[in-house]
Amino acid sequence: MLEPRAIFDRVIEFIDCTPWDLRYHLESEGSDFGGDKTRIYLVDTLKGWYAHAAVSVVDYIEAAAELERSDITHDQLALVANGVIHGARDDSVTPEDAELYLSITALWLAGTGTFKQLLESGALAAHVFAFSYTGEGGSMVLRPTAAIDHSVNFYPIEEVLGLTRQVIAMDVGNTSSHVGRSLAAAGGAKLSPMFL
Repeated sequence: MLEPRAIFDRVIEFIDCTPWDLRYHLESEGSDFGGDKTRIYLVDTLKGWYAHAAVSVVDYIEAAAELERSDITHDQLALVANGVIHGARDDSVTPEDAELYLSITALWLAGTGTFKQLLESGALAAHVFAFSYTGEGGSMVLRPTAAIDHSVNFYPIEEVLGLTRQVIAMDVGNTSSHVGRSLAAAGGAKLSPMFL
């Protein structure tokens, strides 16, 4: 079994060799990257930190296919994603860090049912979210979701925070869902005050 550092190195090597143009969005940039893009959001529900990026649908599909042909598993991607999110502090995340986190998150999302449903329905030009939960015991749970609309802009922060609150309300204490059961097993979710 590979050590976490070896898994991390393999994921980074894969990202470096993947021919995609995932662009981290800076607030100072225009938010319109064109219509045929997947907008990817990473939200840390413990720290109240989030970032977003855009990648062309064609590039994303090709990267997902390459990932499927690789020997990197979805569980390994989750381990790496959780590790980098857990190690980040909102006052120390550089644009380069955020782009790396979003690249790892995008690859993790490519292995989820959410991605597969969007791909099968031809709706990958969507807003796709990964919500990171931290349990009371320190374990982490990633939760995907997507919003399909025709907006080519990123959602403003108020909408991202509002959607995050809705998802948290659906997940926390909901033992009928996989995420809810995972959070219950982790002793509940530790949440930023902005989501309480």
